[in-house]
Amino acid sequence: RKVYLQLQSASTLSSIALGIISDFLGSVKFQASAFLCSSIMGNCVSLSISSDQSMKKICQWLDIQVGYVHNLEKNLSALEKTMEELRAKLDDLSRRVWLTRVETFENEANNLLIARNVQLQRLCLLGFCSKSLILSYRYGKSVSMTLREVEKLNSKVFEVIVEQAHTFEVEERQLQSTIVGLKEMLENAWNHLMEDRVGIMGFYGMGGVGKTTLITQLNNKFSGMTCGFDFVIWVVVSKELQVEKIQSEIARKIGIPFPTTQNRCKVAFTTRSKAICAHMGVEEPMEVKCLAENKGYDIIGSLVRASLLTDVKWYGTENVCMHDVVREMALWIASDLGAQKEAFIVRAGSGLSEMPKVENCNVVRRMSLIKNKIHHLSSSHEYLELTTLLLQKANLTNISSEFFKSMPRLAVLDLSYNGNLFELPDGISQLVSLQYLNLSYTSIRHLPRGVQELKKLIHLDLEETDNLSNIDGILSSLHNLKILNLSRAGFSLDCNILEELLTLEHLEILTIEIDLQQGLEQFLSSHKLTRATRNLTIRGMQLESSGISLPISMENLREFNIVWCSISEIKMGTICLESKTVYPLENPRTSCFLSLSKVIILDCKCVKELTLLMFAPNLRDLSVKSAKKLEDVINKEKSRHGEKSGIVPFRRLEFLLLGDLPELKNIYWNSLPFPCLKRMDIIRCPNLKKLPLDSQSGKHGGNGVIIRYTVKEWIETVEWIDEATKTRFLRSCLHVSETPNQDNQPHSSVPT
Repeated sequence: RKVYLQLQSASTLSSIALGIISDFLGSVKFQASAFLCSSIMGNCVSLSISSDQSMKKICQWLDIQVGYVHNLEKNLSALEKTMEELRAKLDDLSRRVWLTRVETFENEANNLLIARNVQLQRLCLLGFCSKSLILSYRYGKSVSMTLREVEKLNSKVFEVIVEQAHTFEVEERQLQSTIVGLKEMLENAWNHLMEDRVGIMGFYGMGGVGKTTLITQLNNKFSGMTCGFDFVIWVVVSKELQVEKIQSEIARKIGIPFPTTQNRCKVAFTTRSKAICAHMGVEEPMEVKCLAENKGYDIIGSLVRASLLTDVKWYGTENVCMHDVVREMALWIASDLGAQKEAFIVRAGSGLSEMPKVENCNVVRRMSLIKNKIHHLSSSHEYLELTTLLLQKANLTNISSEFFKSMPRLAVLDLSYNGNLFELPDGISQLVSLQYLNLSYTSIRHLPRGVQELKKLIHLDLEETDNLSNIDGILSSLHNLKILNLSRAGFSLDCNILEELLTLEHLEILTIEIDLQQGLEQFLSSHKLTRATRNLTIRGMQLESSGISLPISMENLREFNIVWCSISEIKMGTICLESKTVYPLENPRTSCFLSLSKVIILDCKCVKELTLLMFAPNLRDLSVKSAKKLEDVINKEKSRHGEKSGIVPFRRLEFLLLGDLPELKNIYWNSLPFPCLKRMDIIRCPNLKKLPLDSQSGKHGGNGVIIRYTVKEWIETVEWIDEATKTRFLRSCLHVSETPNQDNQPHSSVPT
């Protein structure tokens, strides 16, 4: 059989035909029986083939070759469209930092598309031929081949095929220390990551809560089990995003397809921003929270029960201390069994007069210099790794501005109980990583403007800073502040400071004292501030006409003090958001103030009852002194709705102090169980004849209720409910001197 190719000009195109045929011959494998001869005569090329099978292949081949030119315009359009789809996927995946082979073909396709118009103008005879056949053929072939590869890549959705590793390897990362309280979070995170539907998992949370520790533990968990994964890759992304660097780090081990339920690939990452989780396509981001307390108390309780910590009373508060031997062991463990001794410098109570000499300051991570005689802190060495510096009770009088210049990682600074420290250097602004600053019980007169630069500050303690006269303009600059203690600070909380407090978006815990009526009204009408308040002290107010209404939104209130006030009534109230005022809540029926555990009422002249205490079910410590007109602790008439609701007051009460209450007649009109009561102090309450006790009240056994009184004759006037009650409690009554509360019991810490 013969196939004839009719060419336009034998003189110019015969060589083209031979080239095309040679191309074909190089691509077709003939059987041994096939015989080929070719000749060129005139304007025809004759090709003789002695095989039917070869003839079929020639027809297929011709269709492809002619198509390079004839289908050029269609192929160009298809190439352009497919490349657009490919680029769209590339853009989508670039945000997720995945490696693909798109770049390999993108430049090639771009070059082909640039020449598009020139090449299309060369076509003639409805696209079956070209004015420059060689160029059009070669160009059309390149377009067709590139289109084929691009379509193949597009259909595979970037699943880069890689050679499987012979062994499963995980780069186990070293953990400097284990953060307590993360065990449950780790378990939840692992279970979530192992779910088939989860492809990308993000952890977000403030700095220092343990995000990196958590994801490091996840990484190391893979070292003991494969869980069906071939690779586990750890990549660090800095603030200055360098995509190429991240890609090269990943490329050293693999290329990665986008995680789907089909390919079962997974990605876990950490960030401080929830928004970044959403941008990365995380459907259920996991927040890593602080430990700000019940879990912490749980852990401390476990250590106390194991005799690793010891309970102590200190100025009326409950504290724990550590035995010297246990502390030495803890330091030894923390310093990698002594291998990094200088990482933890502890010189508490060592009589130091200057900073301790350390061989290599750059390895020091934590330093405790509590209870020393370091009067002056001058320019220091470089402490580039120092994160914690404790200087409580160090007898500081002066800190040079140069001292803080080489502590870029310092996160915790405690200067409390330095009564002769009157100024802070402006150089404190150089502590760019500082998160915790404690200036309580110092004589600081003002906060330097450098404090405004502490943008990462989370916790600021200004308790008992009597000399501090003004902090205007400081608080509103500390955008990340979460915990703020302003108890008994020297300045008054005026409207300007309260406005600054309202700008703190992340404020969670506020300890505050108010002595201005206008400030009190503004504070109580703020849902945000009252909700965040942990301790509230109202001092020196004249409120006999209006009284005070505590919003029931104060669910986090733990300690409430009213000192030196003329106040007629203390009620519960609700905040009206429209008018920004607090309305008294009449006839309350349910418990509120669930966190309230300590109340001190001192020298309040006009108050007659404290019925709102009935609705604080977790109250542990109650002190009422010098309320000259107080008649009832809980008034029968005002509490009737609460009683009908089944509320039994004082079920958690441990300490009760009633002193200098000449009009007091009743604590409660019926006997109460008092299952937790340890002690009751009655000081000069001549009209209190009945106690709300029966023979079943209080603790039974050797740790029963102790009733202490100061007026000897008073116990003889008490009217017991029956003889059994009298017999039981009379033997636990104890006559004491006029100062019964000097033994550091919790209720002795009345603010003065």
